[in-house]
Amino acid sequence: MLVCLFWSAVLWMDWRRQGSGAKLRLMVFSLAATLLYMGHYVYFNREYDLIPLTDTIYSMANLAVFPLYYLYIEEVTESHRHWKRQATLLAPSLAVGTVVGVTYACMDRAEAQQFIDTHLYAQQLTLGGGIFVEIQQTTHFIAKIIFATEVIFVLVSGYRKIEKFDEMVENCYADTDRRSLRRVKTVLGVFVVISVVSFIANIIGRHCFGFSNIPVAIPSILFSTLLFLLLYIGHKQDFTIADLIRENQPESVTPLTDSTINSTLQQIEEDMDALMQQEKIFLLPDLRINDLAIRLHTNREYIYQVLRHCKGASFAEYINRQRIDYVITLLKEDPSAPATETCIKAGYTSQSSYFRNFKRFTGMTPREYLQKKLQRDDNA
Repeated sequence: MLVCLFWSAVLWMDWRRQGSGAKLRLMVFSLAATLLYMGHYVYFNREYDLIPLTDTIYSMANLAVFPLYYLYIEEVTESHRHWKRQATLLAPSLAVGTVVGVTYACMDRAEAQQFIDTHLYAQQLTLGGGIFVEIQQTTHFIAKIIFATEVIFVLVSGYRKIEKFDEMVENCYADTDRRSLRRVKTVLGVFVVISVVSFIANIIGRHCFGFSNIPVAIPSILFSTLLFLLLYIGHKQDFTIADLIRENQPESVTPLTDSTINSTLQQIEEDMDALMQQEKIFLLPDLRINDLAIRLHTNREYIYQVLRHCKGASFAEYINRQRIDYVITLLKEDPSAPATETCIKAGYTSQSSYFRNFKRFTGMTPREYLQKKLQRDDNA
């Protein structure tokens, strides 16, 4: 609860400073998670008088957190707002929370106490406990089914949106570190862990963790760590679809006829290869496809087609392959050169990007490559 509350404050300051819709969405997610864990806090400390209120809030927040994180991903990756879909995603949370809250209000003290003792803490069905107790039991059971459905939807749909966004980034920029959602994708993998644990805990029931401090401590530490990581990466992620659109305005492109398309694309490919070999434009830090289009006196769309159909690569992949080939040449000339120096010479602005791309195209780290080269030289 405190981890989420801390990041809610940080993200609120981010939003005030940047005016970012994505940071606002993530802040709302963090606040919902804070309310969810507040419900856990009251439950495990057995504050009986507060449970009707906090169980209502918990029931709502539990079904809101995954959709809210999905809406954050949507804010980062999509320019269009799907208000109906957003309302549909949050409707189960509001509906379940309302039913739980109204039912608690209709219960007398004895019925509420019976439900809390038998269902929430003992996880047993109460037969003949009255209509309101039955409604509460049914609603809490339905909430578990809805939760499982939401987990699957968010993981599958969220991953697809991130993949699509990263593909657009790869087609526009050579240096993608500050722009891609690679870290968010990693966190989505972490989110899988959270989801599995959440799903299992949801099926088992909170009552199984309430007998001593140790069973509660294990998921508490795990969830606190994962949520801290998830919200920290969201705090650091500033590049969104709005930035991508602003930096890559749509172009008016003259369609190529069947008789000219092959010759035009072939000419662009030849000019592009010549530019790389003669001027080594790939060494420019933060090279963008717009820069290449200007140098070739053409437009992005034609370069996309050349890269896709002739090179079979994205813009980032094409440029970074050229850079790594150049790095290999540098390493052959001076194997003792510091990695920082080689990294800068090859046009990289960060060593992490340099190391990642080197491994991507050679299957080895620079050190492993040099060791292998040294072994070959010794054997020769």
